[in-house]
Amino acid sequence: TSASGGGKMAAASGGAGQRRAPAEERPTVPVSVVVRVRPSLPHEAPHGHCTRVADGRRVVLSTSVGQASADAKPHQQPQRSQVVECTYDKVLDMMASQEDVWHAVAPSVEKALDGYNATLFTYGMTGTGKTFSMLGPRLMEAAFDQRSAPSPAALAADHQRGIVPRVVQHLFEKLASGGDSQAVISVSYMQIYRERCYDLLRPAAGADPLRVREEQGGNVYVEGLTEAVVHSAEACYEHLLYGFSNVAFRSTAFNEQSSRSHSMLTLTIQRPAAGAGGRGSFVRKSKIHLVDLAGNERWDTFGPAMERTHARELVAINRSLHTLGACVQALSQPPALSKKDGRQVQQHVPYRDSALTLTGFCEQARVVHTKA
Repeated sequence: TSASGGGKMAAASGGAGQRRAPAEERPTVPVSVVVRVRPSLPHEAPHGHCTRVADGRRVVLSTSVGQASADAKPHQQPQRSQVVECTYDKVLDMMASQEDVWHAVAPSVEKALDGYNATLFTYGMTGTGKTFSMLGPRLMEAAFDQRSAPSPAALAADHQRGIVPRVVQHLFEKLASGGDSQAVISVSYMQIYRERCYDLLRPAAGADPLRVREEQGGNVYVEGLTEAVVHSAEACYEHLLYGFSNVAFRSTAFNEQSSRSHSMLTLTIQRPAAGAGGRGSFVRKSKIHLVDLAGNERWDTFGPAMERTHARELVAINRSLHTLGACVQALSQPPALSKKDGRQVQQHVPYRDSALTLTGFCEQARVVHTKA
């Protein structure tokens, strides 16, 4: 279980000479963490781990340490157990459906329609079901088998569809029902492989890494990234499947097809809006980043036989995920108060330590954390 999160997880102490602001003075935490617990697989059961969900917000993990058997030698330590309990904004047990996940993250999508940027991403160890939560089985099968995308009607009728098709369906339905004919939706798709950004909507052969730039106002963008205007959900799915075919994958001990990069599908919404007091008009622009993170892995799982390229991938993945955790932790902390004058001390958020947090993080972020 990740130690990065909102709610009661934000309990770390401040630096020297600082104290935390009272609860009534604390601003709304811009990051929320939703944990999804999937059932154990047959090869995982003998490890002696047990995950329980309590009160819809707490995860209780029981682990067995050491080996206990009838022929155990006298000098061997008996089996010991350890219990770890963490509190998050919401916890979904193994009986939770894709619909439950959608209801947990839907408020962020509504924020995007109001003009705010939002990020939805899945985080967890490789093989825990992150891509399943993000795409669902039908889009996954079409992507891995390199087939054409299912029709929007077929996906809408599929109760197992993931976050991405639900977001796309919701956006087009909401704009159509509101009579917003002048709204424009565009899609971009990139992957962050070993801390370099690559455009997934371009042919992978000979693709060059793209530069991350910062405008004068502080806005960060990826130079040269393709942004295609889409007029239907079907066109959006076609771009998604084409880009998915360019994602870097590798077979690992935990997953036959494990992503070695963080993939980021961005939907940009541009809607005309009237100015204050009816004076003039402007274009309201917001973005939804849908991020399927690469799964973190333990180095000792593979031993000395690990290929050099695989080792470099593993280092880059774990480093970027560590930076992401540091950003979430910093955003989740209540503001510190100086002991000198009682003023709030601004928390440092290390966005610039990784291309992942520099390009895809925003204030109104929602986290879906998948875990075995």
